[in-house]
Amino acid sequence: MGRTDPPGRPRSIGLLLIVGAVLFLLGGLIQINPVWEWGPYETWLSTNGAQPDWYLGWLIGGLRLMPPLEIQVSDYTLVPNPFFGGLLFPSAVFLVLFLWPWLGRRFFGDRGAHNVLERPRDNPRRTAAFLAFLSWVFIVFGAGSTDRIYIVSQIPYEGQLWFFRAASVIAPFIVYFVTRRVCVQLRDSHPLRGWTGRVVRRTATGGFEEEPRR
Repeated sequence: MGRTDPPGRPRSIGLLLIVGAVLFLLGGLIQINPVWEWGPYETWLSTNGAQPDWYLGWLIGGLRLMPPLEIQVSDYTLVPNPFFGGLLFPSAVFLVLFLWPWLGRRFFGDRGAHNVLERPRDNPRRTAAFLAFLSWVFIVFGAGSTDRIYIVSQIPYEGQLWFFRAASVIAPFIVYFVTRRVCVQLRDSHPLRGWTGRVVRRTATGGFEEEPRR
């Protein structure tokens, strides 16, 4: 008998070719930052209307929101200011995402199997905590567009920075409590599928029943 390739290999090769084709089309047809519309990028001007690419928005926002704080020892700068917004902030975001499964088990009691989807309302604290975390990241992301906001609305640049600084501290707590309250109300008062408990398997050969959620 001749050797046959695994059935998944042709699909993987086809996916590779499709992704490559999309990247070639994007490189040839999509225009990014046309210099004839925006002019040359002048880094020393904060109100020239420039804005970062979407994948750098949160890094630019972190750099802009960070107060002028540097750790110095005598005349030597031990930790420069760009470290906090450019390295510490994204490192903290990726660290939380990396540790999220452990955090879910430790703080939210999420120890069950994940082959079945769970509704957000079924675990209000976990849903609220994750949305609060996302609100923190997206507020910093929005701070990367302060130049464009100034050009469009003439809101002072310094005022925007103070607004985003306050929002990045206060908004996650508001999002947490509001989301948790909404999830609890939906779980207890408005069941989506007619039940608010948890389906568990009682016997080795089958037999499922609903366990009321405490």
